[in-house]
Amino acid sequence: MHTWHRSLLHAAIPRLIQKWEPKLGVSAHAYYLQRMKTKWGSCNPGSGNIRLNTELVKKPRDLLEYVVVYEMGYHPASMRRGPASSCSGP
Repeated sequence: MHTWHRSLLHAAIPRLIQKWEPKLGVSAHAYYLQRMKTKWGSCNPGSGNIRLNTELVKKPRDLLEYVVVYEMGYHPASMRRGPASSCSGP
């Protein structure tokens, strides 16, 4: 069951990231799925990575999108695209 849940998230998350990167002006280099006890997600601004709780698959899609957007925008200054950013994307 857990593998199936992860596959559902892997199908949805890249589209959400692609949708919101240009709107937020940030670049998420990668995302990771993990079972978390106390958080829906987290962001590592130094690497431009976001980590999302696998339990989000059991929640409404709007909540998944909210968490993705929140984590992408949580550290906007360090995830901004551009030459001055250590997390700049292509």
